[in-house]
Amino acid sequence: LARLLSGECDIATQDGLSTNEAPSLIEAEESGLLIPYFQIGTIYEHMDFNIDPYGDYAESRYDWFEDVRVRQAMTMCVDRQRMVDDILYGRSEIIHTYVPATHPLYPTEGLTEWPYDPEAANMMLDEAGYGRRDADGFRLDPAGARFAPIAQTTAGNAMRRQIMTIFKDNMADCGIDVRVDYLPAGEWFADRSDSPLFGRRYDLGEFAWLTGVEPPCALYRSDQVPGPADEVNPKNGLNYTGWGGLNNTGFADPAFDEACARATQSLPGTPEYAAGHREAQIIFSRELPVIPLFLRLKVAAAAPEVLNFGLDSTQMSEMYNIWEIDIDR
Repeated sequence: LARLLSGECDIATQDGLSTNEAPSLIEAEESGLLIPYFQIGTIYEHMDFNIDPYGDYAESRYDWFEDVRVRQAMTMCVDRQRMVDDILYGRSEIIHTYVPATHPLYPTEGLTEWPYDPEAANMMLDEAGYGRRDADGFRLDPAGARFAPIAQTTAGNAMRRQIMTIFKDNMADCGIDVRVDYLPAGEWFADRSDSPLFGRRYDLGEFAWLTGVEPPCALYRSDQVPGPADEVNPKNGLNYTGWGGLNNTGFADPAFDEACARATQSLPGTPEYAAGHREAQIIFSRELPVIPLFLRLKVAAAAPEVLNFGLDSTQMSEMYNIWEIDIDR
């Protein structure tokens, strides 16, 4: 950024800039020193529910997240717009499924969008059996224990620390005592039985997946639940996919599986392909195996004299149109 401002270079690419520099970029733009480019990308942050814990971890707590009302209420507890405004300076958008609203396969009707509504969320939690509270004002689960899930994510990530701070505050407003734990990425994402995330030995987990041209519905199919390859998943009667399975939530919904399979087994451009992907998203938005948070930003900048430069959501490099980029000296 300093080299760009000094005139030593004309373009600063996304691998050299981050969202944290947005205030400096916006200030420089107001002074006419450069033009920043903020583009919604294809990586989305989400908070996952461990709906189906594995092994002895399933005995360690009440099965809070099996009840869809709890997942729906907690989604309404989260002020996702505050996350977008405070963390991404209002330059991104809330996401309601696993693709952005600009995607051509995003459902135009039937999708459930959960607004930030703590009042409605608290009423739903009461109805779900979490109406009793302890002396500190936190909810008790139906077994009589404090509703106190641990939310885990990667250590050393400033953006995720901000996410977790807002999330913890939001949950407290709904009477949920969230405790936060930060783990090294190598431990958090390990594909083995004692891994917190893919070993299904966690409560709430925050991380990111990559979306793309084809909506990634396979991330939530029941045949992608991690577990021992020689054990049968009682939710679908199939063997677990090994510890490298992608569906760390344990979510299993036959209608979702059918819609996703119909989409992925059809050719792009066919009615079956489009209908399957849209139906899968509609089910996902209602059942909420995860809380979709927001899309990450791509950030770049250029001198005012640079012509035809820009960012594209689906392009890995901002040099995708290099033959058009020019400079007006």
